[in-house]
Amino acid sequence: MQGFYDGISGALVGERKKLLPEDLLVMEANRLVVSGRLDHPHLLNHLSFYNASFNCLKEEDLDIRFVFAKDQIQSVCTKWRLRFLPLTQFQSEVPSEVTISIEELNVRFGRNWETLFVLSHAEGFADENFGGESLVFAPTIQGNFYLVCKWGNKTSYSRVIKCFPLRSIESLLFFLIFLTITTVLLIPNKYLSTDLKADYLSMYRVAAFFHLIILFTGLTIFYLFAFNLPFSSQIWDSPVAFGKKKTKE
Repeated sequence: MQGFYDGISGALVGERKKLLPEDLLVMEANRLVVSGRLDHPHLLNHLSFYNASFNCLKEEDLDIRFVFAKDQIQSVCTKWRLRFLPLTQFQSEVPSEVTISIEELNVRFGRNWETLFVLSHAEGFADENFGGESLVFAPTIQGNFYLVCKWGNKTSYSRVIKCFPLRSIESLLFFLIFLTITTVLLIPNKYLSTDLKADYLSMYRVAAFFHLIILFTGLTIFYLFAFNLPFSSQIWDSPVAFGKKKTKE
C-alpha cells in the first residue's frame, strides 16, 4: 500500500509499536476465545455471535500489518482530532480506486461487506469536496479492524501539535498552565511593579500568574462554547457537530 508509513496510517503503526508483551498475550488470548466460540460444539451457545461473524473478516486470512486494534485507532483519533465512523456517513466523494479495493475484498472472501468504517477528518463527513487523507477499514471477528485502502492528501504532523489542547480536559489544563507560565516569564519587571528593586522571581510575578490563568481560562471556556468545540476524546466515534446530512444510500 503506497505511503503506508506516512500520515495517519504511519501514526497507527506507531501506536501498535507501543504494545507491551502482556498486551500481545491478551490479544492472543482473545483470538483463542473467539475461535472457541466458532467451534462446532459451541455454536448453539453463540448463534448471535456466529451470525454477526459473517460481516467480519478472519484475521488468519489477512496481512497482520494492516490489522489494528480499536484502542489504537481511538488513540490516533484523539491525538489527530479525527473521526472513525461508518462509511455510510462519509459525505465526500470516494475515489474509484477505493471502490475497486472494496470490490476486490468482496471477491476475495465471497461476500458483500455491509459494514465498513472510515477514519478521516470531520470535514470528510460534512463536506462533499473534502480531499484530505482518509482510510477505509473492515471489522474482524476478533474486534479489530483491517485497513482496506487509503486515499487523499497526507495529513501533516503539525495537526497533532495544533490539536493538542483539544485532546482532553487534562491536555487543555496542561496547555493553559504552560501558556500562562511562558507568558509570565516573558513579561519584564517594569510591567509588573513600580518597585525597581523587586527580584525577577518576585511575588509580583506569582500574582501575575494567577491573574493570567484566570483570564486565559475564561477566554478558553468562552471560545469552546461559542464555537462548539468538544474534546477529541469525546467525539472520535460520534457524528456530533456535522449538521443535518443525509447518509448515502
